[in-house]
Amino acid sequence: MKTVVRTLAVAGLVVATPAVAEDWNPISRSSQYIYMADADSVASAGADTTVLVARAPVAKSARAYRIETYAFDCPAGRFKITRSVEYGDDGVETDAFDDTAAEYESVPPNSMIESIKDVACDGNRADPPTYPSIAAYLDSRR
Repeated sequence: MKTVVRTLAVAGLVVATPAVAEDWNPISRSSQYIYMADADSVASAGADTTVLVARAPVAKSARAYRIETYAFDCPAGRFKITRSVEYGDDGVETDAFDDTAAEYESVPPNSMIESIKDVACDGNRADPPTYPSIAAYLDSRR
Protein backbone atom coordinates (compact mmCIF):
# COMPACT_ATOMS: atom_id res chain seq x y z
CA MET A 1 0.00 0.00 0.00
CA LYS A 2 2.86 2.39 0.80
CA THR A 3 4.24 1.81 -2.69
CA VAL A 4 0.89 2.77 -4.27
CA VAL A 5 0.66 5.97 -2.22
CA ARG A 6 4.27 6.91 -3.04
CA THR A 7 3.66 6.21 -6.73
CA LEU A 8 0.52 8.35 -6.75
CA ALA A 9 2.31 11.16 -4.90
CA VAL A 10 5.24 11.09 -7.32
CA ALA A 11 2.83 11.12 -10.25
CA GLY A 12 1.13 14.20 -8.78
CA LEU A 13 -2.17 12.43 -8.29
CA VAL A 14 -2.42 13.02 -4.55
CA VAL A 15 -3.76 16.50 -3.99
CA ALA A 16 -3.84 18.15 -0.59
CA THR A 17 -6.56 20.71 -0.14
CA PRO A 18 -5.92 23.52 2.33
CA ALA A 19 -8.36 24.13 5.14
CA VAL A 20 -10.51 27.19 4.55
CA ALA A 21 -9.87 29.67 7.32
CA GLU A 22 -12.34 32.38 8.20
CA ASP A 23 -12.01 35.33 10.56
CA TRP A 24 -15.28 37.29 10.62
CA ASN A 25 -14.67 40.77 12.06
CA PRO A 26 -17.71 42.82 13.12
CA ILE A 27 -17.61 46.21 11.42
CA SER A 28 -21.10 47.64 11.92
CA ARG A 29 -24.32 46.81 13.70
CA SER A 30 -27.93 47.96 13.50
CA SER A 31 -30.97 46.87 15.48
CA GLN A 32 -31.58 44.11 12.89
CA TYR A 33 -28.20 43.14 11.41
CA ILE A 34 -24.52 42.78 12.14
CA TYR A 35 -22.07 43.32 9.29
CA MET A 36 -18.81 41.40 9.37
CA ALA A 37 -15.79 41.27 7.06
CA ASP A 38 -13.85 38.02 6.68
CA ALA A 39 -10.26 39.18 7.14
CA ASP A 40 -8.96 35.80 5.95
CA SER A 41 -10.74 36.21 2.60
CA VAL A 42 -8.81 39.34 1.60
CA ALA A 43 -7.15 38.67 -1.75
CA SER A 44 -5.51 40.81 -4.42
CA ALA A 45 -5.62 40.20 -8.15
CA GLY A 46 -4.36 42.94 -10.41
CA ALA A 47 -5.79 46.25 -9.24
CA ASP A 48 -8.61 44.58 -7.28
CA THR A 49 -8.51 43.69 -3.61
CA THR A 50 -11.53 41.62 -2.61
CA VAL A 51 -13.09 40.76 0.73
CA LEU A 52 -16.21 38.85 1.77
CA VAL A 53 -18.77 40.75 3.84
CA ALA A 54 -21.65 39.10 5.70
CA ARG A 55 -24.94 40.60 6.79
CA ALA A 56 -26.30 38.37 9.55
CA PRO A 57 -29.33 38.80 11.81
CA VAL A 58 -29.07 40.09 15.36
CA ALA A 59 -32.36 38.45 16.42
CA LYS A 60 -31.78 35.06 18.03
CA SER A 61 -34.75 33.56 16.20
CA ALA A 62 -33.35 34.29 12.70
CA ARG A 63 -30.49 32.49 10.94
CA ALA A 64 -30.71 33.53 7.25
CA TYR A 65 -27.80 35.66 6.08
CA ARG A 66 -26.10 37.16 3.01
CA ILE A 67 -22.46 37.22 1.92
CA GLU A 68 -21.29 39.77 -0.63
CA THR A 69 -17.96 40.09 -2.39
CA TYR A 70 -16.61 43.63 -2.33
CA ALA A 71 -13.81 44.61 -4.72
CA PHE A 72 -11.70 47.67 -3.96
CA ASP A 73 -9.32 49.74 -6.03
CA CYS A 74 -7.46 50.68 -2.86
CA PRO A 75 -5.24 53.51 -4.14
CA ALA A 76 -8.19 55.21 -5.86
CA GLY A 77 -10.58 54.75 -2.88
CA ARG A 78 -13.23 53.07 -5.04
CA PHE A 79 -15.34 49.93 -4.62
CA LYS A 80 -17.88 47.70 -6.29
CA ILE A 81 -19.95 44.69 -5.20
CA THR A 82 -19.34 41.80 -7.57
CA ARG A 83 -21.26 38.90 -6.01
CA SER A 84 -24.12 38.38 -3.57
CA VAL A 85 -25.15 35.02 -2.10
CA GLU A 86 -28.19 34.43 0.11
CA TYR A 87 -28.32 31.60 2.67
CA GLY A 88 -31.45 30.26 4.34
CA ASP A 89 -32.04 29.51 8.01
CA ASP A 90 -30.43 26.10 7.46
CA GLY A 91 -27.22 27.64 6.06
CA VAL A 92 -27.87 26.34 2.56
CA GLU A 93 -27.41 28.69 -0.40
CA THR A 94 -30.80 29.84 -1.70
CA ASP A 95 -29.80 32.42 -4.32
CA ALA A 96 -26.70 33.94 -5.90
CA PHE A 97 -26.05 36.87 -8.20
CA ASP A 98 -22.80 37.76 -9.99
CA ASP A 99 -22.63 41.38 -11.11
CA THR A 100 -20.07 41.27 -13.90
CA ALA A 101 -21.11 44.74 -15.05
CA ALA A 102 -20.59 46.43 -11.66
CA GLU A 103 -18.72 49.69 -11.93
CA TYR A 104 -16.48 51.27 -9.33
CA GLU A 105 -17.94 53.96 -7.09
CA SER A 106 -16.19 56.25 -4.64
CA VAL A 107 -16.01 54.98 -1.06
CA PRO A 108 -18.16 57.34 1.01
CA PRO A 109 -16.21 58.85 3.93
CA ASN A 110 -17.21 57.76 7.46
CA SER A 111 -19.36 54.93 6.12
CA MET A 112 -19.65 51.20 6.63
CA ILE A 113 -18.05 50.78 3.20
CA GLU A 114 -15.05 52.77 4.42
CA SER A 115 -14.78 50.36 7.37
CA ILE A 116 -14.83 47.43 4.92
CA LYS A 117 -12.13 49.16 2.86
CA ASP A 118 -10.04 49.54 6.02
CA VAL A 119 -10.12 45.75 6.47
CA ALA A 120 -9.42 44.98 2.80
CA CYS A 121 -6.87 47.66 2.00
CA ASP A 122 -5.27 48.65 5.30
CA GLY A 123 -5.33 45.39 7.25
CA ASN A 124 -7.47 46.78 10.06
CA ARG A 125 -9.14 44.21 12.33
CA ALA A 126 -11.95 44.41 14.86
CA ASP A 127 -11.48 44.09 18.59
CA PRO A 128 -12.49 40.63 19.83
CA PRO A 129 -14.70 38.80 19.64
CA THR A 130 -14.28 37.75 16.04
CA TYR A 131 -15.83 34.55 14.69
CA PRO A 132 -14.32 31.55 12.86
CA SER A 133 -17.54 31.12 10.84
CA ILE A 134 -20.98 32.63 10.34
CA ALA A 135 -22.40 29.57 12.13
CA ALA A 136 -20.18 30.36 15.14
CA TYR A 137 -21.58 33.91 15.24
CA LEU A 138 -25.16 32.64 14.93
CA ASP A 139 -24.58 30.10 17.69
CA SER A 140 -23.02 32.77 19.97
CA ARG A 141 -26.37 34.57 20.20
CA ARG A 142 -28.02 31.74 22.17
